[in-house]
Amino acid sequence: ARVIKNSYHLARNYLVINKGSSDGISPDMGVINANGIVGIVNQVTTNYASVISILNNELRINARFKNKTSFGTLRWSGVSPVEMFLDDIVSMYPVAVGDTIVSGGMSAYYPLGIPIGEVVDVKTPLSQGYHQIKVLLFNDPTQLDYVYVIENLDVDEINKLINNQGK
Repeated sequence: ARVIKNSYHLARNYLVINKGSSDGISPDMGVINANGIVGIVNQVTTNYASVISILNNELRINARFKNKTSFGTLRWSGVSPVEMFLDDIVSMYPVAVGDTIVSGGMSAYYPLGIPIGEVVDVKTPLSQGYHQIKVLLFNDPTQLDYVYVIENLDVDEINKLINNQGK
């Protein structure tokens, strides 16, 4: 799809793409480009869709280290359009500048292993028990032209299992 609108200066940024329900697009599909994650489809009309940008302070994305099993939650720093924070990584797990971050595969939006970025700063406060990890995106969300929309063919089956837990 072609990006026809892209906001990146707000707290809750979004994109509009030139594909909609007539093209098979529906809410909750993942959106990527050749360099990594872009966002999640939010609303759809016949010919267009709005996408919650990765640069949205309410969006949280499951992410992990490429060559390790530790995973956490990726969120926008709210400042730079190419910097994110990876939260919930316990300090007992080693983290190094240069580690690659990819999608964690624990959501219906993205499969495991979609590139996200690289660790550029790690702080480990003794009192908190968690690393403070800054990630530089591979993708520059301010320079988007074309994107791919991902359909998870198993999303209904997965959601049915999740929604039936505890019943």
